[in-house]
Amino acid sequence: LLALSVVFTYSFSAVGTVFAAEYTLDDYSAALTGEKAAQLTYLEKAKDQVIGAYNFDADGFEKVGGTYMKAAYEAAAKKVIADTTTAMDVAINTVLNGKDWPKADAPDKTVVSDVTTKATVGSETNVDLTTAAGMKKAIEAETNALNKAQAPLTKAFAESKLTVDLTKYNSVDKAYDADFNKGTLLTAAQAVQKAIADAKAAIKEADAETTDVAKLTGYKNAADAFSIALGKIKTLDDEKFESDINAGSVDAAIEAYAKATLDAIAASLDIDPNMSASATEDWSALVATDGALAAFWDADGKELFGVKIADIAKVTRTEVSAVSTAYKAAVAAAKAPIKTYAAGDATKVTALNDANKQLSALANATKVVDKYAEVVTYGDKLKAEYNYGVKIYDDAKVADAVKTAEALVYADLMEASLKTAKAYLEAAADGNLENLKLDNYEADRFVKAIEDAAKKMYSTGTSDTFTPAVVVLYGDNKTPEADLVYLKGTYDATEAGAEWDKIAKAAVADLKDAQSYNEITSIMDNAAKEFGKLLKAADADNVNAARDTYKTALTNYGELKKGLLDDTAYPDANVNLAVNQAKALIDKATTVAAVKAAYEEGKKIIDSLKTVDQLDAAKAAVEKQVNDLPYTAKLTIADKAAVKAAYEAYDAYKNMAGADEIVNKSLLQEKYDKVLELEAKAIDEKAKAINDALAKVATGSDADVAARVALKADADAVKAEAEALNDEIEAVNTVYNDFLNTVTMGEVTTLSGHNFAEDMVNDVEIKLVKGAKEGATLEEMQTAMEAYNALTDYQKYQLDANALQLAKVIEKQLKDSKIKAVESFKIKTTTKRYTGSKMRVNWTVASGDESAIDGYRIYYSTKKSNSGYKYLAKTTKKYINHTSIKKNVKKGTRVYYRVRAYVEIDGQR
Repeated sequence: LLALSVVFTYSFSAVGTVFAAEYTLDDYSAALTGEKAAQLTYLEKAKDQVIGAYNFDADGFEKVGGTYMKAAYEAAAKKVIADTTTAMDVAINTVLNGKDWPKADAPDKTVVSDVTTKATVGSETNVDLTTAAGMKKAIEAETNALNKAQAPLTKAFAESKLTVDLTKYNSVDKAYDADFNKGTLLTAAQAVQKAIADAKAAIKEADAETTDVAKLTGYKNAADAFSIALGKIKTLDDEKFESDINAGSVDAAIEAYAKATLDAIAASLDIDPNMSASATEDWSALVATDGALAAFWDADGKELFGVKIADIAKVTRTEVSAVSTAYKAAVAAAKAPIKTYAAGDATKVTALNDANKQLSALANATKVVDKYAEVVTYGDKLKAEYNYGVKIYDDAKVADAVKTAEALVYADLMEASLKTAKAYLEAAADGNLENLKLDNYEADRFVKAIEDAAKKMYSTGTSDTFTPAVVVLYGDNKTPEADLVYLKGTYDATEAGAEWDKIAKAAVADLKDAQSYNEITSIMDNAAKEFGKLLKAADADNVNAARDTYKTALTNYGELKKGLLDDTAYPDANVNLAVNQAKALIDKATTVAAVKAAYEEGKKIIDSLKTVDQLDAAKAAVEKQVNDLPYTAKLTIADKAAVKAAYEAYDAYKNMAGADEIVNKSLLQEKYDKVLELEAKAIDEKAKAINDALAKVATGSDADVAARVALKADADAVKAEAEALNDEIEAVNTVYNDFLNTVTMGEVTTLSGHNFAEDMVNDVEIKLVKGAKEGATLEEMQTAMEAYNALTDYQKYQLDANALQLAKVIEKQLKDSKIKAVESFKIKTTTKRYTGSKMRVNWTVASGDESAIDGYRIYYSTKKSNSGYKYLAKTTKKYINHTSIKKNVKKGTRVYYRVRAYVEIDGQR
């Protein structure tokens, strides 16, 4: 309790007698404030008692209620004390704000203490907050404070649970369904990933709740659901434990084997448990050639069970103790390889029924472990093997063979000798390591990259099934956030369905023709850009609302225009057409911002409405332009520009609000069809000429292959013309349905069926073989490499491994040949004065192959001592003019020049 001193004021009579006590405002303030301080001390002690009495579990939650953590209770207690403090302040201020000071009565401190000792908690009155029981009631009644403080704590708790080491779970065998029960959909690792994804989604939903209690409940439910899910999923250790339990008799047999082996070794060593410090053991007979423990004795290293022995005939007590520990560890380590050897068959273990077999198994256990390690090392060597820069073996195939070889190695545990690592791996590869080699690895990988890209849009990849992909939240195919742009489900179904299909199918068609990884990336980037123009499902409500608002505004804007315009010049019907045309722009907008922009454009359409006279004049002009075209029978390809100009004039007129149909529309269609038909015929004739040429060089001879490759450029040009023509017709018919007839180009179709890519690959292989032959000329090597480098990435991948190796060989030979050629190059140099202050340096090639060099570099010096040369310039010509000589060299000085031929290889000159 606080000791308070109260100052009393006394009034004295004239003779000095005290007749009354008076208490001032300050007296009261000091007394009541002191009492408040005392009560706060009691409240803090009560709070500490309550918080200290709660029992919290390992996760930090109170064990009885299980909902709140210590920090939440402390926050609620803080609120109780803060509210009580405020109430005490009110009580004190009520007294101190009174009148009639000073007072005769002493301060009544119960006005402060009653606040804490007679508090109301919920419906209960006279609760003493200075006691642990009363404080506990008050704290637990502060549910809002508890929930507000606990919500973020529970969220943090739930999120902390989501950090799981996936390496502890099986990622190979699919043993779970989507509800984490037994099934065939997910591996254990994938099931954990799904549980994490579900929990994150639940936490996100809880974030969106509007009350703290709802948030808290959501977070707690997410954590509980995650714990339940994780409890259903077995770790690798769990699986191993179950496997061991299920093995049953095998494990029992192994334990029996271990005991018997330990007994056999102990009997052989005959260790005296009371061996004196000075005593020794003679184990020389045991480790002799025919000794019971010979297999465990390393004579060179003088080690028994890995323990150094100075003298096997005089083994000291320290050495005996170390061996005793070591052989027990060896037996324990042997259990695993012997279990693998047993492969679930307990009889293989029980067959080790005498000391010789038991000790032999123990000795061989270490050997098979070491042998399998050799197999793993040999497999790694195969994975790393390249020939002329070309990968030889398929990593996945090698890994599978190494795993298969494990059982083969351990099966030989009781054999007198073990095979080589290579022999085990060959057996695992069906008798031949050739089976582990790559099957055109790069080409397969590239095709897979195309399929993977297409599957971002269609789960069926590049097939014509065209089944739209859907978002996957877990497992092997979990959809990355960046790929959501490609999913049909990302977009509003009513608006983007057909347009999404059009973009996606065009992208798949382009992917089928892709020739490099960069091209795949470019195709997907372009598709993403086009998809980005579509209305997203998430934005649909806001965009549709904006569309309705702004279309209503356009309707009002049109009505306003009707009131301002002359009805005769601008009929209401034409204004309505302009409004509808403007609304069409809004309907195409896919974001709120785009809707606003379309509204502004729409107003411009309405503002630019043509008068009746202007529309009539425009119509007459288009009709005249069509009539002025040559007669259909006399049209030539040269007239296409005029016909197209007439169509463009027609299109511009038709885009005017209120435009009627021209009277000679069918004539325009007829003439446009005619010139396109003539153009198609001309293109088809070009294609026929190429097809005829291809027919004459149809054999597989080197000459015919080269001739077909020579026709590729012309074929590409013709196919490009045909594609442009078809695109033109499609573009017109997209605007005006069936305005133009489609054209038929049969010869182009035939030409498109010819596989020039195969010709190019074959031609390159022919040139590579020729360029790689011993004695091949520099020109033949360069021709081969130029042809090889002209191939697309995909075409290079299609070359067989031998051809790829030849390219590597030629590349190296070409570098070596160029280096030798340039090093043996001989140049003869002359100089002469040339027009004024210029000096011309000329040179000729005395000997050497000019095709092997990249050019010449020229240097100059003013020193006769063959030093001080400065670089002047480089050129591919055989002369150079030194124009800066007057500025750089003093008059009367002799100048020396040096010319070098050079070649650059891999950035080195």
